[in-house]
Amino acid sequence: MTSTSACDLLSTDPTARKGGGKEGQDSSGTSAKEAPGLAQQVMEGKLPPLADRIPKIPLVVRPVERTGSYGGTWRSALLGPSDTAWLGRTVGYEALLRWDSGWTKAVPDIAESFQVSPDAREFTFRLRAGMRWSDGKPFTAADVVFAVDVLSDPVLYPAGLPLYLTTGKGPAKASRVDDQTVRLSFPEPSGLLIDNLAFQGALTAMPRHYLQRFHRKSNPEVAALAKKEKFQDWVAMFLSRADHWANSDLPTLCAWKVVNPVGEGGRVIVERNPYYWKTDPEGRQLPYLDRVVFDVIADASVILLKATNGEFDMHTRHVNTSPNKPVLARGRGKGHFHFVDVEPCFENQMVIALNLTHEDPELRKVFQNRDFRIGLSYAINRPELVNAVFQRQGRAWQAAPRGVALLRRGVRHPVHPVRRDEGQRDPGPGRVRQAGHRGVPAATGRAAHRVCRGGGVAGRHSVLAGSDGDGPVVLAEGRHQDVGQAGGPVALLRTQGREQAGRHRVDGVGRTGVRRTPRSAVVLPVQQRVELRDPVGHLVQQPRQGRRAPTGGHPAADGALSATAANA
Repeated sequence: MTSTSACDLLSTDPTARKGGGKEGQDSSGTSAKEAPGLAQQVMEGKLPPLADRIPKIPLVVRPVERTGSYGGTWRSALLGPSDTAWLGRTVGYEALLRWDSGWTKAVPDIAESFQVSPDAREFTFRLRAGMRWSDGKPFTAADVVFAVDVLSDPVLYPAGLPLYLTTGKGPAKASRVDDQTVRLSFPEPSGLLIDNLAFQGALTAMPRHYLQRFHRKSNPEVAALAKKEKFQDWVAMFLSRADHWANSDLPTLCAWKVVNPVGEGGRVIVERNPYYWKTDPEGRQLPYLDRVVFDVIADASVILLKATNGEFDMHTRHVNTSPNKPVLARGRGKGHFHFVDVEPCFENQMVIALNLTHEDPELRKVFQNRDFRIGLSYAINRPELVNAVFQRQGRAWQAAPRGVALLRRGVRHPVHPVRRDEGQRDPGPGRVRQAGHRGVPAATGRAAHRVCRGGGVAGRHSVLAGSDGDGPVVLAEGRHQDVGQAGGPVALLRTQGREQAGRHRVDGVGRTGVRRTPRSAVVLPVQQRVELRDPVGHLVQQPRQGRRAPTGGHPAADGALSATAANA
């Protein structure tokens, strides 16, 4: 797995191996504690001194290689305005907690520290004293309480709180202990909350001082304000104002603040947050980079062309695929870039997730039948897909750890080769299990399996496949043909990133959950798997796709899916 990079790790100049500027140094020298542009604003009286802009105890970031120099622009790209996932992974990963560099545990991030009660019902977070939003206003426990209150509003979010803030006996309650302490209380143990908070940033993305004027509980004149601002109602206004990437006025805790938002022009631009709360070991305020610029491009082939021309400083998304490797390799001389080997954080390139909560009780029973799922797995020609899609690089694999035992918090999780390979290519019809289905020989001689219901073949099923890259679409097409042989007619519905995410998520900020009326039979949660091991939390986020129910249904009966199929 590789990433293209046209510069050194901490530099945006491909000709300078020690950082931007003369001989890898910026004009301020390495002794400066803040960026030259910010120091100038302090001298002009436009900003308070650095000591008044950062917390009393900032978070110190240990560099992988060395400390850096101030200045420079990181150039990257988005595949259309809906490709905001790349923004979150590169310039938007801040939450109460974060994953440590070894991906072994959640550690303090925005929170200075945290405590968990012995029964895992109360979680107390100590915030950093003196921490501020990008507009200079204090960040306090009241902001977290406000965020939970907003997410609990049934008018804004009819489905209720996100799953990580709920239990079987009810939702979490947020309470302010003091300005720097907030507590989340649950009616029963919430064992996964700490891990979830390492990638869920909604609780620290809603500045109360800015957003409360757009909320009905804080502003009795909110309806009139919505009309004045030309919104349909206050709900539309609030959701728009709370959109981090589309509203450049929304204060943030991230390293860079949005100055040119999504939807305005052909670029998304973020610039240094003067109140950012992290430093390097020498006490120098981060980030080093002045800004990050994302070209908004409609065609992935254009992103590839720009990459080969060396127009990006570091980029992986939508170009770092197996089919593109030869193209990128040939362009290294012209583009003056090099590859960086990265370790993927996925066990598998693609996983089929059956809708185990299908509204049809008969299909639900079939899909919940383990033997049926093994039979369906037998029907997929994995070696053929490896050869056709991944240039013979890869091997047939289940959704299991990648070859070695995993170590997590001192607990060993061994790999079981027999179980790992169970459900791979079936050597013959004699091994086909007969629970919940009957086997029929396919024309190729491999076992295929047909779901039967009342003597007939199960009806047409929908398959959602993300079309964010050529490889995943081809992979989905190959699998949907195999599945079609095994279980009757299948409709392949291609979706773009945000559109597909909407099929799995309940609308809202940082919300994941199950739709009220899941109807699709099969979902293929396809996403680019060849990426930098970025700090977004993929390691914990993507396995949770298994508990999200797809939404769709028969294309003819669902307008949204019909439109998707027509545009495929």
